[in-house]
Amino acid sequence: KPRVIEKQGPIALILTTTAVGLHKENETRLFSIPVTDTPAQTKAIFRAQADETELDPERYVAWHALQEMLAAGGNVVTLPFARQLAELTHPAGVRMRRDFRALLTLVRAHALLHQFSRERDDRERIVATLDDYATVHELVADLIGEAVEATVPRIVRETVDAVRLLKDKPPVTVTKVAQHLGIDKSAASRRVKSALALDYLVNDAAEGRPARLGLGEELPEERLVLPTPEQLRSCMVAQRPAGETPPPLPPGAETEELL
Repeated sequence: KPRVIEKQGPIALILTTTAVGLHKENETRLFSIPVTDTPAQTKAIFRAQADETELDPERYVAWHALQEMLAAGGNVVTLPFARQLAELTHPAGVRMRRDFRALLTLVRAHALLHQFSRERDDRERIVATLDDYATVHELVADLIGEAVEATVPRIVRETVDAVRLLKDKPPVTVTKVAQHLGIDKSAASRRVKSALALDYLVNDAAEGRPARLGLGEELPEERLVLPTPEQLRSCMVAQRPAGETPPPLPPGAETEELL
């Protein structure tokens, strides 16, 4: 007998790979999150693996209760700044049509998780705040910029800068790059492959020989795709009717208005 599913929710898909990238058509439907390859992150993983509290089944009780609470209550979220955000977001590529919708969904999800500290409108919808946007912006602004090639991944920029500093003492090898960056050779190799794929580095070695790295295309200047929380707030203030109180900035944000 086929199973009947009365209600279907959004589906989250997580893929992992050792490749430096997926097929381009797949990449336009996902946010690619590079793994931090520093020794400090490796040490943090050791500590997490050594933590035996994860063996305690009671640790999942709170998570299960959270899911039940979310399923039981109203979960419609409204973004009073959605139109301003749309105007301020740079249409840097066609894939932004998907990424912008994903951005709005992430902001709604953050507001939903913090619903007891959020107001509700006259339709009982949870009202998202700039604090929700600020948190999501911190998480995905770089990823979205890199996806549309408006920004260069930090690890790629660091790798290209390392080759630039080492080029006066050729040959520049992956081993030398690893030593300069203070990471292991396998991590450096992945970084170099990413930079080669983006044409910011070139390999002058014959096929089958160890890489001899050189500089490729110039690194472009960084372009902002998503507005900062301060810019979004300033836009809301500029369009707010006289006498209305502007929304508060997220904690730690600059208070100077960018008008």
